[in-house]
Amino acid sequence: MKIALGIIVLVVAVFIAVPFIVKREPVFTGKEYNGENLTANLFSMPPTFRDKDNKLINGYSVRHHPNGKLYSKASFKDGVMHGPFISYWDNGEKQMSLVWDEGVRYKNMRSWNRKGKRLKGSGEEQMQQISELDSALNLKIIELNDL
Repeated sequence: MKIALGIIVLVVAVFIAVPFIVKREPVFTGKEYNGENLTANLFSMPPTFRDKDNKLINGYSVRHHPNGKLYSKASFKDGVMHGPFISYWDNGEKQMSLVWDEGVRYKNMRSWNRKGKRLKGSGEEQMQQISELDSALNLKIIELNDL
């Protein structure tokens, strides 16, 4: 009886622990778009994204750093960011992972520095830390603010 109970406890513990141990990457579904070929309307709320045929996109976009390494993957539904988003530093380390909710809110944000160390704080605090660490992102934010 003790052995059976021990086995049951072990099995339950494994099922509880595995999701915390195994790092799963977000799943991106639908059509893949080259993020560099999309047009964004930043004046709509939420911002919308269109393909080269001026159609709202459904699927996910992929962008790369100038060195060819993956920069980001972002999910879209009806032209709006919706679903998983993940970005990487130019050295290949993960930078940020979050889930968009209809383009206006995000949840489950996690971010890391260039060496893979997890950043702490609220979503806004993490974004500030990433901005300070990423000079290319800083330049894009300045350009957007100057519009």
